Amino acid sequence: SDVYKRQCKVSRVTQIYAHEHHVTIIEAMRRFYRSETYKLLADESTKYWHYGPVALYQEFADELEQKGSKL
Repeated sequence: SDVYKRQCKVSRVTQIYAHEHHVTIIEAMRRFYRSETYKLLADESTKYWHYGPVALYQEFADELEQKGSKL
């Protein structure tokens, strides 16, 4: 299902983030779920669910860079 696919992508994005930023998976998930990237992923009309985990991670990383901080 689409929800399962989205959860798998969230899991992979947060694993990458946790590894790259030396935080726990729980902290990475907290930050991702609070992001605009996740809001876009959760909104079917944006088609973000077509993106793979690496592309989603890059969107998330770009968002954080634009904000100049961690969520």
